[in-house]
Amino acid sequence: MEIMHDVFLPLNNFRRVAAYLGLSLGALALSLAVIPAFGVRFHFFQAAIFMSAMLFGPLAGAATGAFAASYNAFAMNNLYIIGGNAILGYFAAYFVKKHGAVKAVLMAYAIQLPYLVVTDLLVGMSLMAVASIACVLAVENVICGAFAWKAKDAVARMLA
Repeated sequence: MEIMHDVFLPLNNFRRVAAYLGLSLGALALSLAVIPAFGVRFHFFQAAIFMSAMLFGPLAGAATGAFAASYNAFAMNNLYIIGGNAILGYFAAYFVKKHGAVKAVLMAYAIQLPYLVVTDLLVGMSLMAVASIACVLAVENVICGAFAWKAKDAVARMLA
């Protein structure tokens, strides 16, 4: 079966809804997994956000982003994290069909970044901490976006 690359998959059957819910739950689980390296903490839950966005569209990407960020937002007492990840998921899907995965992820991050800077400063983070977070997120987003782009066609074939 041929995969249509110019449209998102509708959530119109049990298999697709289950896959979407699995991606959302996977994103939440991945948000709890932290990999310490080079003096910073990496997490890769964005891969599930981007996969959801690239398969099911902007609203699915935003919902997955918001859901995945919810635990960390409450744990860190920074509810703005939910909005930032919703922005990331929405705009990654919005741009992916025209610009490809890596450009879409970077464009989505460029839209999320001013929100991230302002809201992190509002909750009392230092500018140095915000800059460090921004750099780590840029690297994570590119890695996760590339992974999601490579995996999405295989997953889409399974859901066709």
